[in-house]
Amino acid sequence: MEPEDIPWLSTHWAWDPGAAQVTRALCSYFGSGAVLAEASRLVVDVNRKIDGPGFIREEIEGHVLGFNRGMNETEQARRVERYY
Repeated sequence: MEPEDIPWLSTHWAWDPGAAQVTRALCSYFGSGAVLAEASRLVVDVNRKIDGPGFIREEIEGHVLGFNRGMNETEQARRVERYY
């Protein structure tokens, strides 16, 4: 399967090229800190509450995320531990 076969893979949902560099530059300029995620928002959205809507999405922009559908509590806990 090629990236162009997966419609959401080339969107900001999957990755944001340059976001880390921009964040680092802004932090340097303003003397502030930031938290950079090590995973795509398709895995977990670290800017959301663990029990809140959108933390683990089952669908984005009309595209089903099969790897998140019907996820059990064990996998949710693993993702929280690993990425949050």
